[in-house]
Order: sequence, then structure tokens, then C-alpha cells
Amino acid sequence: MITEAQKKIDKKLKISTRAYQFDPISSIDKKYITSGLERTLSTGNFDVKRFKMHRKGMTQVLQRLSFIGSLGHMTRITPQFEKSRKVSGPRALQPSQWGMLCPCDTPEGEACGLITNLALTTHVTTDEEGGPLISLCYSLGVEDLELLSVEELHTQNSFLVMFNGIILGKHRRPQHFANVMRKLRRAGKTALCLHCF
Repeated sequence: MITEAQKKIDKKLKISTRAYQFDPISSIDKKYITSGLERTLSTGNFDVKRFKMHRKGMTQVLQRLSFIGSLGHMTRITPQFEKSRKVSGPRALQPSQWGMLCPCDTPEGEACGLITNLALTTHVTTDEEGGPLISLCYSLGVEDLELLSVEELHTQNSFLVMFNGIILGKHRRPQHFANVMRKLRRAGKTALCLHCF
């Protein structure tokens, strides 16, 4: 849309004998984005020619055969992994998925294990501030990664604590730390993605 508008504006500005006032808004095609979104919603394919991006199945018709079927369709997770490859690693059930992904509801055939659904116990949170949770972790005994040497990091009784995929530091009593965090989460005080290794 921007490229087409630039071409139209340049074409109008090159005319030296124009008698009207220049209006850049008239050069913008207002239906350009609308028609692209309508095409995406009707066909399900998302095409951006400039970036050579082509994705299929961006929109789907919701299955309404039963309530459980429609609920499962709305909570479906489809990874960007090739279904034709016969690799067992991505299809395996990971321990970190416990309580978040349903271990039973997966299709048969080549998509088995790749397409999963959120579990009924999953609660999706958005726009949560990470700062208070990180300071809570430090107050519960997590030692800062920046203050540790390599020898201290790899001692026998040190366990890494990760927050949203970022290593915060290590903890010497991981079971106590995990129990306190679980109690706080179950009491509704925290909503976070925290792993202790």
C-alpha cells in the first residue's frame, strides 16, 4: 500500500503545471488493506508478495459438531514443524507440558503429537509485569546469575532457575523454592512460567 501511494504521489508531484492543492490522502487506496484482509479471511491463506510470505490455514471454520469438539478446536496448538518428517522428538510428551497441554487429544496419522490442545486446567495470562515476580524470586533465595562465577554455577547442589526462558540464577534448595512458588500460585498471588532445573 505504501509503495503504491508513493508512486501516485510522485506522479502527481512531477506535474509542474497543476492548478489544484496537493492532497496526499487522495493517493492512498483505502480498500487495499481491507481487500487483503477479506481475501485472507475468505480463503484462509495469508500472502505478502513483498516478503515472499505464504501461509495456509490462517483462518478456519469452527467445528460445531459438539461442545467438546468446538472447545478443542479453539484451544488447538499447531507448531511450524513439517508433518511429513518422521522424527519422534517433537512428537513426544514433555514433562514441562504437564497441566498445560492435553496428553490425550491429538490426531492420528502424520500429525500425531505435533498438533496438541491446551488442557482444561490451562489459564492463559497476558500483559503480566515480570519485574515483581523476578524480585520475588530473588527474595526467595535465587542467587543472581551476574554475580556468580562459573565454578559457583556448576557446583553439585546448584539448580538453575529460569523465568520465561531467561536464566535468573541458581538456587540451593530447589524443592523448597518450588513449593513456595506453587503455594503462591495456588493462592492466586502469582501467574508465571517458571522452571527449576
